[in-house]
Amino acid sequence: MNDLLRSLSTSLGSLIHNIRWAYRKDPDAKHPIFLNGYDYPVPDGRGFAGGKGWLAPAMNQAGVERDVEFRKHVARVVIDQIADDVFKAFHSPANMVIYLDSRGTLPTTPLEYEKYWANEMHPTNLGFKTIIEENWLPTLKKYGIAN
Repeated sequence: MNDLLRSLSTSLGSLIHNIRWAYRKDPDAKHPIFLNGYDYPVPDGRGFAGGKGWLAPAMNQAGVERDVEFRKHVARVVIDQIADDVFKAFHSPANMVIYLDSRGTLPTTPLEYEKYWANEMHPTNLGFKTIIEENWLPTLKKYGIAN
């Protein structure tokens, strides 16, 4: 896991640097960079357009217990580590790098999650709307980007 976190951190740091580099000749450029993390997924095997999922097949291959609640816990631990060890490390409003933490926004209960999750990794339109309204808009308003 540490190798994955290190690789993600290195890639994200390079991306932020490249964005800043692109604006280096504009002394008035104060463009915020927003980092959006994942919410907690349900590794149920559903993929894009009816295809295979990403999480359940990987968990199957790794021999992870097939209980969905246990797999949700495993996914939660991974998402938390990425958020806490990578995204939060770059969160620096003073430097105009803002991490938008959407963990726990969408439901993962058996009766509700399919309304909000199109597949294992991506929200439905309702899910995206919920994340935008609860996480993105309040922050974008603070920076004068949204009304």
